[in-house]
Amino acid sequence: MNETTQAFETIETATRPTDLFGTAVDAGARTEARREYHRLIALVHPDVVNRRDCGRATVVIGKLIRLYRQWEETGATSGTTLVGDRHLYTFGGTGIVGSVADVYRGSSDDGEGVVVKIPRKPSSNALMDAERDALIDIQASGGDGNDWLRHYFPRFVDRIGHQDPTTRERRSINVLNDIGTSFVTLADVRAAYPDGLDPRDYAWMHRRLLRALAAAHRAGWAHTALTADNVLIEPERHGVVVAGWSYATRIGDVPPLAALAERPPEAASMQPVTAGWDVYMAHGLMLDTLRSQTPKRLRSFADGCRQKNPQHRPDAVDLLSEFDDLLENLYGRRRFRQFAMPASAG
Repeated sequence: MNETTQAFETIETATRPTDLFGTAVDAGARTEARREYHRLIALVHPDVVNRRDCGRATVVIGKLIRLYRQWEETGATSGTTLVGDRHLYTFGGTGIVGSVADVYRGSSDDGEGVVVKIPRKPSSNALMDAERDALIDIQASGGDGNDWLRHYFPRFVDRIGHQDPTTRERRSINVLNDIGTSFVTLADVRAAYPDGLDPRDYAWMHRRLLRALAAAHRAGWAHTALTADNVLIEPERHGVVVAGWSYATRIGDVPPLAALAERPPEAASMQPVTAGWDVYMAHGLMLDTLRSQTPKRLRSFADGCRQKNPQHRPDAVDLLSEFDDLLENLYGRRRFRQFAMPASAG
């Protein structure tokens, strides 16, 4: 079968745009799909086929153009359905661009709301695997009596091993639970309070962050990429979720270094990860969020957690009581404070 005959049959048997152009889960795949479109055009155009095939070519090229336009109009990911190890997942719309992957909201075939996390490069598949392993281990470490863990971490739902039909590239795709739309990032909070957040409002955010880190470290994992974009805040209910576990590293291993501006000093010499890595970054977040509002004693507390030697930094679990004691000395007995983002922040 020659290439032109094969092109005719491929187009004639296609029933939807993705049969010809794939799911195009990243920019590279979309480029390949456009190349495929132009390749097919060149093969089946009425001006280039044998005279006896001109009528067939006219019908086929019309179908090809129509399917490609549909593919472009839907953004190539709208209504995409992929098969996981446990369920089918349908997702679409405009994805959120993360440092490693694009994230789409969708649902499983049993109705559960999910987010589908697709690495932009096949070379990032190992990072998706690390995220999956970390979230599974952290959740399992809580046991039956520690349901509170689900409030601090995304929940791993399923894995999709996907091969794009056009590029033949494989992706290790993670499916996580959908935590809803009421969260903002800590970066959003910082932008809303450019002069610094009141420490009494940041107190509950930091306490929950420390609790999440203590749980992860107990399970043997360090986050290593604790940026303001990866800390999610639910203002009204005082919720905190630590997201973005792609660079998660088992404590004692050397991490796959992320391109972060605020890595701890030991990153430069490729030292094995300790729990102190996350402690260092968490208290950098504290200083950046409080800024000019930082009391001197709170700044000293943060500086003590950011010592150059990671072995000299306290553990997250020990910091919980120390932080509470410091807050009580500064502000008195702890009490609930309403917190809301300014209207202009939306």
